[in-house]
Amino acid sequence: LSINPKTARSFPFIPAILEAAKRMIDNGALGQDFCSSMISILAGFALGFITAVPIAFLMAWYLPVRGVLEPWIQFIRNIPPLAYVPLVVASNVVITAGVGRKPQIIVIWIATFLIMTVTIYQGVRNIDNTLVKAARVLGAKDRDIFVKVIFPATTPFILTAVRLGISVALTTLIAAETTGATAGLGMRIR
Repeated sequence: LSINPKTARSFPFIPAILEAAKRMIDNGALGQDFCSSMISILAGFALGFITAVPIAFLMAWYLPVRGVLEPWIQFIRNIPPLAYVPLVVASNVVITAGVGRKPQIIVIWIATFLIMTVTIYQGVRNIDNTLVKAARVLGAKDRDIFVKVIFPATTPFILTAVRLGISVALTTLIAAETTGATAGLGMRIR
C-alpha cells in the first residue's frame, strides 16, 4: 500500500496551492474577486459610517433618543457579526435584496454600524461637561457647540471607530461571502 504525499497531508500541498494561485492570477479571477470583495467592504463600511455618526451623536446629545435606541444597540452589538450571515442570507432579506453583493453589504453594514455607533457615542458622552457649559455661558448655540466643541473633541473617537469598523468589515466579509456569493475572496474559500 503506497501513500500519495499529495493526499496524505492534513494541509493542502504547497505546490498545488501555488499552481492554483498562478492559474487564478493568469486568468484574472483573483483580481476580479479582490475587486468584488473591496466593493462590498467599501459599500458596507460607508453605509455603516454614514448611519453611525448621526445616530451616535443623537443618542449622546438627546436623552429621549438615548432612552429608545441605546438599549437596543447595546443588546444587538453583543451578537457576533458572523451570526448575522445566516439571518440575512436565509431570511426575508434575500427576497428583497436578492443573492449576490447586497446581502454581503447588509451584513457588513450591520456589523460596522454597531461597533462605530457605540465607539462614537462613548466619545461624545466622555466630553468634559465644563467645556459645554463654558460655551453656553459665552452665548454659543447648540450648532456652535457641536461644531466648535463636540466634533473636535470627538475626532479621536471617530478615527478609532473608523479603524474598528474597517477591521470588523474585513472579518465579516469572508463569512458573508461564503454563503450565497457569486464573486469575492470568501466565495473562493468554500
